[in-house]
Amino acid sequence: GWDGNRAVEPRDVERRERDEAAELIGERRAESKGPWGFKDPRATLLLEHWLEVVPDAAFLLLYREPWEVAASMERLGADVFLDHPHYAYDLWSVYNRRLLGFFRRHRERCLLVHSGAAIRHPATAGRLFRDRLGIAPPADGLDSMVDPGRYRTRPPGDPLARNVEWALPEVAGLFGELEAAADLTSSDDRSGAVAPAVSPEAPAELRLTVLVDGHGPAPQVLETVSSVERAAPRGVERVLVSGTRSGEAAGGGRAATGARDSTPARRVAAAELRAASATGAALMLLSCRQRLLPGFVEPALEVLETSPEVGLVCGSRLEVGRRTGLRHPPDPELDRLLAEDGMRGAFLVRRRAWVEVGGLDPEAGEWCRWELAIRLAREGWGLRRIETPAVEEVVAGSDLESTVPEAIWRHLIERHREAYLDRLPQVLESLRRGLATPEGQPAQQLAAAVAEREARLHGLADRLRRKEEELDRLTSSRSWRWLSALRGLLG
Repeated sequence: GWDGNRAVEPRDVERRERDEAAELIGERRAESKGPWGFKDPRATLLLEHWLEVVPDAAFLLLYREPWEVAASMERLGADVFLDHPHYAYDLWSVYNRRLLGFFRRHRERCLLVHSGAAIRHPATAGRLFRDRLGIAPPADGLDSMVDPGRYRTRPPGDPLARNVEWALPEVAGLFGELEAAADLTSSDDRSGAVAPAVSPEAPAELRLTVLVDGHGPAPQVLETVSSVERAAPRGVERVLVSGTRSGEAAGGGRAATGARDSTPARRVAAAELRAASATGAALMLLSCRQRLLPGFVEPALEVLETSPEVGLVCGSRLEVGRRTGLRHPPDPELDRLLAEDGMRGAFLVRRRAWVEVGGLDPEAGEWCRWELAIRLAREGWGLRRIETPAVEEVVAGSDLESTVPEAIWRHLIERHREAYLDRLPQVLESLRRGLATPEGQPAQQLAAAVAEREARLHGLADRLRRKEEELDRLTSSRSWRWLSALRGLLG
């Protein structure tokens, strides 16, 4: 009903289609012994058409918070919404603007109700049905018409509501208009209540600085920032890296003034710039597709605060979207890290360790966290894994086929060539022992993947050895010794 530019209009319905609709309505009337109806969100775009076909119809118009609708669309796992998260807010605006306009034109035959309020207050909703629409609710109440287990909603005062109001004022304004016009509002239900921003007294020492990548679509960035407010304990500083709006960052975090270029290298450089000015004892970097989960930060910080030799603590990730389920990272030991990216989830890094090894590597791009973990391990910092899920991560269709580019492998092996040359047998053995079969992947594909990875590592290592041999021959030649002596004489 909507292609990103325009939505279908009642005038788009052809006469033949109107006649077919009227015939269907007539058949249903003849079969039914009492009130009947149908529910289809797309009917919202053609309400005037249905009023023409059924002049005596009554309309129950349901609305919901835009952020809850966006979350529901994300759970569908459709690529169109995962790749274009703003579509959910655009669709919500198109549909609800039509809904509100129809209600205002035909108030006498409509009931505008917040869906959460109707579920939680069925007696009140039933009384409105009877008094306003002249329709008696079912004998067993409205409970028989809904499945509360499938209706997910955030608790009152969730920070996402406030952040959407700040970043998407037009969307928030339309929701406010619905609330003002409704017969049963979210304030009667309190599931959509928006709590004011709270700025508690800052602790004497900040325990953690969370860096949020603000380059992505605004809805995803808002989800990530809100998750930090929701899940992090006191003593946590939020920093939005290269956000889309200057001034105060969403949720009360400090705004960034770094580069706004969306290339991976610039994004990493911007994150490193913000990390340099961070004040937390530990650092955490979240992409806009990651949402911090409750229960991870506190035990991770406890590990860092009680084990001074540990420089990094990682946790599992809960995937949603095209692929779902809990993914545990491999043991964060050096041989395994040299073999594969074991840092695709989220982790906390001791700020002193971060600074000591030089921070993020812009040339590693999207794989900068993996490269950072390798450097930490090589410098002797302990890496610890805890089983607690750290983040919820949105997986789009394009992520299912993603692999580490050849250029990134070259960069990693060149930067850590001593480790690869010294530990190549252990790296390959670690890869064989730890590589698990992904769901649905045939065994022959897995074998091919292992063989391809092994051949790649062997090939790159051979090229590095040849370069070192050429360099040794050059520096041991008579011409090189003569040139070195001449440079010494010339000062």
